[in-house]
Amino acid sequence: MLTKKSAIFFGGKAKALQNGAMTITCHSTPLGLYTSETELQALINATPGISLLIDLEGTIVCANSKSTTHFGIELGELIGRNVFSLFDEATSIGRRSIVKQAETQRVPVFLEDERNGVHYRHSLIPAIDHDGVVRRVAVFAEDITERKKAEIALRASEEKFRFLAENTADTVWQLDGQMRFTYVNAAYTHLSGFSQEEIIGRPVMEFFTPQGRTTVAAMMVKRKENEALGKVNVALRFEVPHIRKSGKPFWAEINSNPIYGQNGVITAFNGIMRDIDERKNMELALRVSEERFRFLAENTGDVVWELDSQMRFTYINGADQRLRGFSKDEVLGRSVLELFTPEGKSIITDLSAKRRADEELGKVDPQFVFRAPQIRKDGTSVWTEVSSTTSYNPDGRVIGYNGITRDIDASKQHERRLEDANVRLQEQLQEILALQTQLKEQAVRDSLTGLHNRRYMEETLPRELSRAKREGYSLALIMLDLDHFKRINDTYGHPTGDSVLKAMASILLHGAREGDIICRYGGEEFLVALPNMSTDQALVRAKNWQSTLAARPVIHGTFSVEATFSAGISVYPDNSSEVEGLLRLVDNALYRAKENGRNCVEYEPMVEP
Repeated sequence: MLTKKSAIFFGGKAKALQNGAMTITCHSTPLGLYTSETELQALINATPGISLLIDLEGTIVCANSKSTTHFGIELGELIGRNVFSLFDEATSIGRRSIVKQAETQRVPVFLEDERNGVHYRHSLIPAIDHDGVVRRVAVFAEDITERKKAEIALRASEEKFRFLAENTADTVWQLDGQMRFTYVNAAYTHLSGFSQEEIIGRPVMEFFTPQGRTTVAAMMVKRKENEALGKVNVALRFEVPHIRKSGKPFWAEINSNPIYGQNGVITAFNGIMRDIDERKNMELALRVSEERFRFLAENTGDVVWELDSQMRFTYINGADQRLRGFSKDEVLGRSVLELFTPEGKSIITDLSAKRRADEELGKVDPQFVFRAPQIRKDGTSVWTEVSSTTSYNPDGRVIGYNGITRDIDASKQHERRLEDANVRLQEQLQEILALQTQLKEQAVRDSLTGLHNRRYMEETLPRELSRAKREGYSLALIMLDLDHFKRINDTYGHPTGDSVLKAMASILLHGAREGDIICRYGGEEFLVALPNMSTDQALVRAKNWQSTLAARPVIHGTFSVEATFSAGISVYPDNSSEVEGLLRLVDNALYRAKENGRNCVEYEPMVEP
């Protein structure tokens, strides 16, 4: 064991361990055995790095051209010179000790040092003559700067991954090449109920239901098929039932991608898992509801149909064939107008014009009822009453129509018998529409706070920025993060943490303008887009939120929690004209707010270069 100063050979700062001392690595046997001066000199001259051959007193016997460049001394002047004389007395003592170590232990000695930002790995190899005596020591220095940079970059990347994984609301995991857990984040243990000790080292298949294992096995077959086609590093996305520690299964959406070693063999897997149990239950309820709808539709006397946005038939029940004589195959894909007589088409044209006029006045009613004659296959006509409901997507665009057609030539007695069935069918249609609306809303809403989620912000923000550019107004982004939120969860429990998140959401919503976009961006982080707002105005808004939060401790049960947040601001066009630039700058500003002690607001005052 040598001191830091004595571990330096060619000059610079030697690499120290945490205790401040240096370790010098020694091999148990020499790397080579050289018996002639010629062979030793040939080795020195053939080495691309800094290479010297010295005797035990430090006299330089041989040196390559790289050494002359390093020391700044011509080769003729370097040969015969004592290498220890090139350094100060204290440093020379350390170098003599290293040479002595190589001589006495008769083994190669290795160490690392750094000089002017360049990292070297030094090898001191004793040359043993045929008589077993060490008379020369070969000294080699390898530039390992790039390797050191790679090690630092890898370490920084791993630290960044850990930070993101432990602070995201999604579950994050890693597997080894045998699909055994090597890492799971806190969100995974919270969702599954298993502790990390119960998960790490176990095969991932143990955490799926039998149905889930079948799904995962199929995904692995698909991955092998991709690899056979040369499609490597392809991420797989699938839905699979997972097991909680309580034994109750839940549905999860998994995104997984492989990591390949240098030999092309998979060495690990990374993955993100999201809880989609609620969505799956909604889908099941919708499927059951639609099956009930089909049952009622196929067994009612009225004609039940569905149209796409172009008013072409996508479904019609058997009652239409009984009423008009056309089979389903003769109707599906055709325009609804083809069902009506010329008189019927004229009625529809007039009603449609009136409806468009009402819509221009803001009178929008998805229900549309009219009476018009339709064509029978035998050439005759039948008067019908048509009741239609329009379906819209979240943007207000028409995506289709549902409806019922009734034969009003039939007797009143027959109408009364069918009335109850039609009421039930209308209720079923409304139930389907409600379930569809809930599913669409769930896709863009955070279930805990009721705010829009990150997906909605990512879809909406580019449109908002384009509108701001087109209409010439500013667009401010405020990103805020609750301070020490993990401490709140650890101290008071996750239900209290949820109450803090909901309280923060309530503050953000209070006083928000119609055009403001407020979302829970992830975990305890929120992102607010404020059209037509400058940096100073956004700063005032953020400060008001901080004052409101400070004045309202969150009460949960017997706990009263005082919370604060840090925030960052970026503004179009002052800081950037691109979504990516605004998000990067607002994130940088938030980071500075945290670095400056939290509970403060930072903003970007300069235009991004």
